[in-house]
Amino acid sequence: MDASAHSIDYVVNHILDFLTLHHVIARRTTVNLPSMAESFRIALGPRSHEVIIGPGLLGEVGRLVKDLGLAQTGILLTNPEDNRLFGERVIRSLADAGFTVRCVEFADREDSKGLETLGWLYRQMAAERLERRSPVFALGGVVTGEIAGFAAATYLRGLPLIQIPTSHIAQVDTSIGGKVAVNLPEGKNLVGAFYQPRQVITDVEALASLPVRTSAPGWPRW
Repeated sequence: MDASAHSIDYVVNHILDFLTLHHVIARRTTVNLPSMAESFRIALGPRSHEVIIGPGLLGEVGRLVKDLGLAQTGILLTNPEDNRLFGERVIRSLADAGFTVRCVEFADREDSKGLETLGWLYRQMAAERLERRSPVFALGGVVTGEIAGFAAATYLRGLPLIQIPTSHIAQVDTSIGGKVAVNLPEGKNLVGAFYQPRQVITDVEALASLPVRTSAPGWPRW
């Protein structure tokens, strides 16, 4: 379609209608969805999952995931900046829903997205004695989501992953579709998988914390 004569909302809804028609997604309303939030379901058979988008969702994470059949003990993988801005809100929300979650920070840089960091994350997960239903919450941008997702995909042959993206590109690209990976010295994303999350929780208010230089690259993907 020619998008030049239409608003962003019109184009987005046209695309969603097309994807719904072809059974790529199923638009639906979650029970007790927070005010001003919307959701759609990625239709992938047994790997289907919901993407919830709206403002104020970081404080609703616990309520949104409590019916997914997760263990009550899990781990929050994030980076120092996102933890400073959002970590307490997410952990408090999870605690209110009965979850006990340890927060583990690692650097959100491309040069840290490698096997050394991955091995260190495995050891943190082992120290928490996570089991097969223990959730992994990935809070952050592209690097955080991809390495936390790959750790979830491979530890104990797969733990339930909850993506909580906080940057433009993470929200509209890397948190959707199950792309998880780590780098090798020989190249980017050479070790990876397609591992679908159990849920994607996209709080659009998180974007307000981004400097313009950081947030601008994500706009073309909207």
